[in-house]
Amino acid sequence: TTLGVKKHEFSIHGGVGTSFGDWGFSTGLKYKYKPFTKFDIRFLLEVEIEGEIDKKYYNKFPILPILAGLNYEYRFNNISSMFMDLGVGMDIPLDQSKDDRYYFSDNTYVHKYYYYQNGFTISYETGIVYEDFMFSCKLSYSLSGYTKQYYYSEDIYDWHYGYVMEPNYFLTLRLGYRF
Repeated sequence: TTLGVKKHEFSIHGGVGTSFGDWGFSTGLKYKYKPFTKFDIRFLLEVEIEGEIDKKYYNKFPILPILAGLNYEYRFNNISSMFMDLGVGMDIPLDQSKDDRYYFSDNTYVHKYYYYQNGFTISYETGIVYEDFMFSCKLSYSLSGYTKQYYYSEDIYDWHYGYVMEPNYFLTLRLGYRF
């Protein structure tokens, strides 16, 4: 006899992670739906917030990934199993306002504005379940862009514009609970 998985499942997750050496956090909600009676493959929807605590680089964190994907769960017995999730979707920067940066470079005053824009995210998560607790490792790849404007103090009316696509990897160790 094979052990099946739930037809409907909600779960909450939280964890810590790293991105280019910066430490961050992740928290989110998942909903899984099993449309097939014969297979343990489920559709999943996920919404989470990823953010960095130590921000060394100009990047888009914190972001709000909204993902849709597939889940596979293999049950060992009534209380333990392993799972794999694959999701794709968009990420929305939570700070879409301009980001002002002022600094001096070669005795020149530089003023920059960054306008963050929506992007694309793909994520893979694998883990184990014991009773209703989930322990997992998640890798997210985000590709989003920002437009930057800047000028130098010598020529305040000469604005420079540029669009930059920025890839970002985020590796997270997570703890979850499912209902």
